[in-house]
Amino acid sequence: MGQSLAASWRIGKIAPEVVIDGLEASVMWYTEGKGDEDLNVHHFRRWSDDQLKELDLTQSHGFQCSLPLTPLSYEGTLVRIRWCVRLRLFCSVGRDSVAQVPFQLTSDAVPGLLTSRMAVVTAAVDQLDGTSAAGRAPAGRS
Repeated sequence: MGQSLAASWRIGKIAPEVVIDGLEASVMWYTEGKGDEDLNVHHFRRWSDDQLKELDLTQSHGFQCSLPLTPLSYEGTLVRIRWCVRLRLFCSVGRDSVAQVPFQLTSDAVPGLLTSRMAVVTAAVDQLDGTSAAGRAPAGRS
């Protein structure tokens, strides 16, 4: 909590018929369990098709954001709070693709939780034929 998160992305193989309209990256939390599910986007970035045309998509590109103090990740019996980095690739021709990489937002200040850490997440969409792969780099200690 309160530290910086860095995430990077790259696009591997692109089928010749695929036309990319844009890419969205978000850092978000959501709840799972009983009752209504909540979702909140903490950080959001969008690259338009024109911006993506200027980039070598096979190379790593990324973004950074400061993580908030709350809500912390939580694994309860009735409700769970989950954090993730989500990448969404929009295609006008071909299938849209989503890759999601979970991480834990924790604190040393709350007894019983894991030590706080800076999460470094790398997500890559390898194929746009309906399959996607996401890899996660190990989180480094603060």
